[in-house]
Amino acid sequence: METHYHNGIDQERINLKDLAGTPANTYLSSSSVLQASADTERTTTNTSYSLMKQVNIYRSGTVKVSYDAKSTASGYSGTGDVRVSNVSKAETSITATEYTTVSVDVNVVAGDTIDLYGKVPLGTFYIKNFRIYYDINTVNDDHKIIID
Repeated sequence: METHYHNGIDQERINLKDLAGTPANTYLSSSSVLQASADTERTTTNTSYSLMKQVNIYRSGTVKVSYDAKSTASGYSGTGDVRVSNVSKAETSITATEYTTVSVDVNVVAGDTIDLYGKVPLGTFYIKNFRIYYDINTVNDDHKIIID
């Protein structure tokens, strides 16, 4: 279940709630299965990092984070920074004036936030289609093989 929050200015937050009936002994693994999408186009003209997107994650594991970005000032790089609970995991410079897709796998722990920050030295930096992909896997912990 997704709950969308939008403050109308420069950021978008998504909370990914536990799925009803999903066992507690589960973990996330990066996949091509889209689980959350914050597609609204956001912009910044700030030369220091600005929070542009944010997702709360309620399970542990690995997820794929993807977003589209572009910079309007030819020859100048806008920079997107994917952070997990405010720790930088993937800083990417974008010089393209047409949208370019950036994807990165990140490890998360239940309760983490996945944040997308952006900055640009000149012109405008654009971000859209912030997406989170993963599978929910179940750990079979009702037995343990000692010798195979």
